[in-house]
Amino acid sequence: MRKVLAIRDARIFLFGWTVSQFGDWAMIIVLGVWAKDLTDSNAAAGLVFFALAAPSLFSPLSGLLVDRLPRRRVMTWTYSAEALAMLSLLFVHDRGDVWLIYAVTVFYGAAGTFAASARSALMTVILPREML
Repeated sequence: MRKVLAIRDARIFLFGWTVSQFGDWAMIIVLGVWAKDLTDSNAAAGLVFFALAAPSLFSPLSGLLVDRLPRRRVMTWTYSAEALAMLSLLFVHDRGDVWLIYAVTVFYGAAGTFAASARSALMTVILPREML
């Protein structure tokens, strides 16, 4: 790990990704708590986590697509799309709007499969072959 952290680009990339993960998981927990608060249902909170995980079934397909595209651009577009999707949560006000939390979470999970594929592929560019 010290050899990896000795590479400036790898250090910046891993630091940024680590900070991003803290934010991602905090956001997912908040969405689950929000769904429970709106509906008074534990199942509604659980459905948020299912909605996040379900798109991972299609991650092999996203990997195939990402391999044909510029990795940094894929990551930039995915993170931008995730941020825009989060803005739609401003319209959630009562239990009738909880479907929007689910829709955004499914989209977030799907976008995450693209970002994860691009992130993995980008590491092959940042690190020398013998460190992979």
